[in-house]
Amino acid sequence: MKKKILAIVLSATLVLSCGGTVFAGENYETETVSLHLFSDESEEDDIEWDTVCLGKSTSVTLSSASDQTYTFTSADGAAVSAVLIGQSSSVISVGGISRGTYSKTYSVTMTAIGKHVLNVVGSSGSVTEYYFEVVDHEYTESLVEATCVDEGYIEYTCTKCGDSYRGDTVYEALGHDYISEVTEPTCTQAGFTTYTCIVCGDSYTDDEVAALGHFWDDGVIADDVITYTCTECGETKMENLGHENNILDGSIVISTDQTLTDTVINGDLYIQKGAILTTSGTVIVNGNVYVYGTLNNTGTLTVSDSLYCLHYGSLLSAGDYDYGYLNNTGSVNITNLIVKADYLSNEIPDVESDDSNQNDDDNNDSGSGDTDEGTGNTGNENDGSESADTDTETGSEDDSNTSGNTGDSGTSGNAGSSDTTGNTGSSATASSGNTSAAASSPDTLAVRRGNLYYFSYSLKSGNADKTIAYGKATDEVLIGDWDGDGVDTICVRRGNTYYFKNTITGGNADIVIAYGKATDEVLVGDWNGDGKDTLAVRRGNTYYFSNSLKSGNADKVTAYGKTTDTVLVGDWDGDGKDTLAVRRGNAYYISNTIHSGTADKTVYYGKTSDTVLVGDWDGNNTDTLTVRRGNLYYISNTIKSGNADQVIAYGKATDDVYAGTWK
Repeated sequence: MKKKILAIVLSATLVLSCGGTVFAGENYETETVSLHLFSDESEEDDIEWDTVCLGKSTSVTLSSASDQTYTFTSADGAAVSAVLIGQSSSVISVGGISRGTYSKTYSVTMTAIGKHVLNVVGSSGSVTEYYFEVVDHEYTESLVEATCVDEGYIEYTCTKCGDSYRGDTVYEALGHDYISEVTEPTCTQAGFTTYTCIVCGDSYTDDEVAALGHFWDDGVIADDVITYTCTECGETKMENLGHENNILDGSIVISTDQTLTDTVINGDLYIQKGAILTTSGTVIVNGNVYVYGTLNNTGTLTVSDSLYCLHYGSLLSAGDYDYGYLNNTGSVNITNLIVKADYLSNEIPDVESDDSNQNDDDNNDSGSGDTDEGTGNTGNENDGSESADTDTETGSEDDSNTSGNTGDSGTSGNAGSSDTTGNTGSSATASSGNTSAAASSPDTLAVRRGNLYYFSYSLKSGNADKTIAYGKATDEVLIGDWDGDGVDTICVRRGNTYYFKNTITGGNADIVIAYGKATDEVLVGDWNGDGKDTLAVRRGNTYYFSNSLKSGNADKVTAYGKTTDTVLVGDWDGDGKDTLAVRRGNAYYISNTIHSGTADKTVYYGKTSDTVLVGDWDGNNTDTLTVRRGNLYYISNTIKSGNADQVIAYGKATDDVYAGTWK
């Protein structure tokens, strides 16, 4: 086949790119095909046709020794579109004559199916012929699967040119499948939960809980500096006492009116009758304090051992004494506060004596709740009829439960079933549920795991509505409405010291008191119907009730039941006052008043092995029972035998769970 020799030397490159463009000096994903220049004598059978899909552009680059313009036409009259999209030149001068290469790139589109001869005519008169066959697309389909966040769909791709489009069929995104990992708060850093999708790895953090704050010890004094150490994390802080000669070694006797500010006494402190001692700032006594005269504390007074006086606020010792006053407008931290005449005589003891008037009688191990004198005898464990022994008068401990067993039969639910829908996925702790102040809002559950608490605002399975961190994982926890606002909150107990919060938040306690002994069993309830929960100490079968959150003697003492009984607290008759119920196996002996004697009502409920919670589950101001088996709760809205009224799953079988009104 002969080729026509053109008057001007011309080279051309044909580039096919479906939907692409070519510019000088840039890189493009294109397909390069041969450029065919044929003479008029060429026969059609000898022509190699370049294929391009309908509607797709073809990039044509033309190079020549001179700068030209080009005209594009189709031999068969079909419409042709040619757009200049790039140009470049490289010119040098040789012997005064300019020589070089001029390149121009056009985007060419042909709109009719079939074979077309494209004539490109340069301004110098040169003619270049291109042979194209325009064809339809041929599409194949493939599935683009849905991901956690993106929809799935069918994609159609042309096998000839690579053109693609998305079909109308859509598959919903899968959504994330998150697992949670809890980072517990520290003294200074907030805690949070990290949620990570097990499908795609996406993650985020949520459920932030406030930093715990430091738990400072009593401090160590050296060189006029008190060094406090956080018992949780070990961080220390130091305070300069700020006064010269402020560390006094040995016992001190105050015989005239004096003021002590930021002072440490390494010994006992005696305040003589008729003398007034005023303490301000930080005063630490590493010993006992004997108040024969008057002690006015306006700062922070810390006593390592015991403080003995005759009058402290509303606490009065037996007898008519006009001395021995402790007046406090600041903060008092005392291991034992003893308001009794037995430990103070009319004479100042010999202060040189190591044991001068320092009585360590076990009955006074704690001045907060000691009721030996005037209010009751802690040694009275009366198992007779006057102590509400109900073995023969109100029921039997037989586990057979002839009245009905929750979950064992009936339509309310089977306690042996496995249900994990209530798994909160994070840790929580709650109160033993043996108290619930009467309220218009129903009681619900809270889960405790370590020092994290997960509160639910309704009796349902699923995630918690609120999460906080408070105290330590080793703390004993009590639940009550301490300020009468209708919301139950947390109290942390450490030994005989109680840290009360009036809001469901982390941070420092709102009230701190000492009460009873570290070995006491403590109950919570609204004993006088004033809407505020307070404490009661149980020692054997004797109960010491206090109607306010304070140290000191009990307001009422009564004996009830046996030393071995399990005791629950609730408002069983809806009169606004909490009273006691004795549990023996699956028998419950309920009293509607705080008194000795036989029970007012006896019911059988659940199994001997069940864990039992007390709460006002339906908001009718009457407390009833809930049986817990694993993470299943069988809730009854009346005090009766028989099937439960509601069964829910919540949390894990290993969780500590509390009942209360949380909002």
